[in-house]
Amino acid sequence: MSAIKKKLKSKRGASITFALLLFLVCAVASSVVIVAASTAGGRLSTVKEMDQRYFAATAFARTLNDRLDGKSATVTYQKDEEDIITPTNVDDIGILGTVSKALIQDPNMASVTILAEDMTKTVDQVEYTCSVAGKLEKGLLVCDIAVTGGRINNGTYTLRAIYAPTVMKEVEIQGTGGTKTGKANVTWKKSSIKKISGGG
Repeated sequence: MSAIKKKLKSKRGASITFALLLFLVCAVASSVVIVAASTAGGRLSTVKEMDQRYFAATAFARTLNDRLDGKSATVTYQKDEEDIITPTNVDDIGILGTVSKALIQDPNMASVTILAEDMTKTVDQVEYTCSVAGKLEKGLLVCDIAVTGGRINNGTYTLRAIYAPTVMKEVEIQGTGGTKTGKANVTWKKSSIKKISGGG
């Protein structure tokens, strides 16, 4: 019995126990560091793609702004006896002319073509697609610029640009059959631009 008590009280071999305990602590700490590093690496890759979507969206927003902000177009139109307006001509064949004609025809048009087709851009061998949905709400032009794509996370980054028009109409000339012909000069001014969805 005394031999067992001596064995329990003996400090010989304690260093092995401490070494095993220290090894266990180091192993747990290492696994935590490895998991954290791999998670951070994945997150950084996703952030890079989010940034690329953001830069693509803001690049097109600048292009849209260059074509609309402070620019004017003159729209020739006809108005029938029921005051239905039909644009017949515009002095600009681009985005400016398209949105100006749409405004004169209907200030609440649910869909206005801003881009004939989606634009694509390749960055670091990854393709990103930019599409723009336009509409008129109470005479304001609302453009949603959405960029999608990515190798790791195929998210969407969307900016909303709003433009307000100033319309100056000339005197309408009475034609035959009760129709009138007129001209309207439309000038657009950027009202606001904001993010409406992130890139994740």
